Parts: sequence; C-alpha cells; structure tokens
Amino acid sequence: MDYQTYNDELTKVKQHNKWLLCLGGFMMLLNLLLTITTVSFSHRQMAVLVPMNLKTSAKVSTQSYSANYLTTVADAFVSLRLNFTPDSIIQNQALIERFIAPDNYADLVKTLHDEAKQVISEHIASSFAITSHTVDASHQWVRVSGILTRSVGEKALPPVKTTFQLGFANHSGLIEITSFDEVRKDA
Repeated sequence: MDYQTYNDELTKVKQHNKWLLCLGGFMMLLNLLLTITTVSFSHRQMAVLVPMNLKTSAKVSTQSYSANYLTTVADAFVSLRLNFTPDSIIQNQALIERFIAPDNYADLVKTLHDEAKQVISEHIASSFAITSHTVDASHQWVRVSGILTRSVGEKALPPVKTTFQLGFANHSGLIEITSFDEVRKDA
C-alpha cells in the first residue's frame, strides 16, 4: 500500500468519524429533548386525595373506593361545610366546589352560595361534632350523624342532633360529590 492510498483512506475514515460524531451528538440532543418533554408531560397529570392525611388504610381505584376512604373524605367535606364562621365560609365552600360532580354542580353551588349569604348577613357560626357514620361503599354514599351547634351573632342556639348524607361518584379515581343533604334532624 503506497503512501497516497493510505492517506486517502485515512482521510475517508476521519470524514466518516466526523459524520458519526455529528450524528451521535444530534441523537444525544434529541434524547435530551425527548426526556425533558416526557418529564414535563408526566407532571401534568395530577391526583388529588382528600383529605391530605388518611389515618387508616384505604383502597382507591378507578371504579370504587373503600369504606374507610369514603368515611375519611366525608368527614373532611362535612367539616368544611358545617364548621365555619362568617370569615371562613367562602374559603370552605370554595374547596367543596372543586369536588362537585359536573351534573350536580349548578344545584349544589347555588345551595352553598345561598347558605354563605345567610351566614354572612346574619353572622352565623357553626360547629359539628361527628358521632357516627353509616357507609354504603357499593352505592358510594355516607351518612354522617352528629351534634350541630350554631350561634347567631352572640346568641347560642340549642344543639341539634342531625344526619347528613353525602353521595359520591368515581370519575377515573377522582372523587366527586353528587349530593350533600341533611336527611334527619332531631331537636
């Protein structure tokens, strides 16, 4: 092999290596871009668990919830709706509104807004002490019984035993409120 042929072959190999190096750099840049895109898309999915702390084990799937989860969630929503002052009612109800099922949204929000207007105008404060639960996980509802204590201005009203029923729907694992009604009131 003469010197010129060797030099030509070496130049071809160098040229080939430069192209491979450029292609490798382009592929690394493309992989970096795809990784950044994948990570940004994966963080757009959000799972919301209410409440933030569960005291017992709970099962949540895209089709159903365990009785423990329904009870814990019902307690959180009951606390938001029935433990308030005129200063806190709007924020409490805003949290509840985020979880109302679309089909029931207009009716429940109207009820909540009417309650808030009355609470603010009459300076009503409320406290609810939970005494028992009844759960039907197959039909996704919870009845929460307890003692409701309210005051209007400075005047305390007598405590009332009452029961509220919350209905839920499972929308791909995200819990939605379908109903939130008082079902029984005992003087």
